[in-house]
Amino acid sequence: VLFRHPDLFDGLVAMSGLYQLRMFIGDEVDDSGYFNSPLLYLPGLEDPWYLSRFRSAKLAFVVGQGAWEGEMIADTRAMEEVLRAKGIPAIVDFWGQDVDHDWPWWRRMLPHYLERLGVSALSSDAVRGLLADDVTDQSIHREVFATVRYLLRRRLALARPVTYLDATHL
Repeated sequence: VLFRHPDLFDGLVAMSGLYQLRMFIGDEVDDSGYFNSPLLYLPGLEDPWYLSRFRSAKLAFVVGQGAWEGEMIADTRAMEEVLRAKGIPAIVDFWGQDVDHDWPWWRRMLPHYLERLGVSALSSDAVRGLLADDVTDQSIHREVFATVRYLLRRRLALARPVTYLDATHL
């Protein structure tokens, strides 16, 4: 989303990502597919407004090298090259051969990269830990996400300039 809306977002942590849609839609792409595939449109992007925002964003791209990560490794390497060619600084890391394309690893990765980028987040896991004393308790989704939404609304009401979210199902 950052690469489409740098006016709304100033950072991202991309974990085990695909940065083009060929795997899903083949080589024929319309404008929607093109602009949702940063590996397709970033190499030709020359607009200084976009590039300056990307260069000041906090970016991390991370991927494991274990099971089910093959395409994601290739896309992460390609993204690293595009970012380097455009002068866009980013953390790009390749975790070990034992790091699979799976939630337990992403749960470990995200706090690590948020800390490296110097940001804190409204985290569904942290809220789950506060409410149930167990960050893995998946039985209290309604309460967790109601709390995250409440905290986000409070931050917006206080006119906080930046809010990072570590959550799904908002």
